[in-house]
Amino acid sequence: MYPELSATVIPIAQELRLHRGDAVDVNVQVQDDKDPPDHVSLAGGVLRWAAKLGFGQTEREGVVVGNEGALILKRSYDPREIEFTSDSNGQAIVHLRREDTRRLPLSQAAWDLEFTRPVGGIEIPSGASVYLVSGSPTAIASGLNWETLQIMPGDLFTAQGKTVLVLTVPSAVHLELDFSGWNTGSLPNSGFRISAGQTKTLASGPFIVDGDVVL
Repeated sequence: MYPELSATVIPIAQELRLHRGDAVDVNVQVQDDKDPPDHVSLAGGVLRWAAKLGFGQTEREGVVVGNEGALILKRSYDPREIEFTSDSNGQAIVHLRREDTRRLPLSQAAWDLEFTRPVGGIEIPSGASVYLVSGSPTAIASGLNWETLQIMPGDLFTAQGKTVLVLTVPSAVHLELDFSGWNTGSLPNSGFRISAGQTKTLASGPFIVDGDVVL
């Protein structure tokens, strides 16, 4: 539920169960916690869904069970992964394909759904530009300073028709993004935008995988 943050309001919890090799569409309805609830727009925001065996780093060397080691990771940057069916009404579908599920371990995991929405634009200086490279998650600034603009992890970067999360700010001119499928080129300040982001986990629960029915 979104957007009200309260110690008395918790994310929706639901078990997801499937067989290995299943293709499953998970319908999403984002709403606030009024009574009755209102739908919350997804416009300009990012949905991310993951199934994983745990959370964060483990004490075992080389074992990662955060998003980097997720069994399945879906993001709304690609409508084949998460499709906004009615962004104004907060409706989306998480598409789990056969190739996502057919090699999953037969053990209980956990899933969660996260939404980041824009909560305010960040003014880009006149004459500034950003250089993007195909296959690279790094946005390279010219004529602006990411640190001076106070860009933070979890903010939103929009360019080339994609809105993606900012992961880190490695330097004043480098921005690491949660996406690398750009077209190579330089964009003027009118060709991209940055918004402050607010993130909340909307829902989570057990993710249970049963054996194949037909081998």
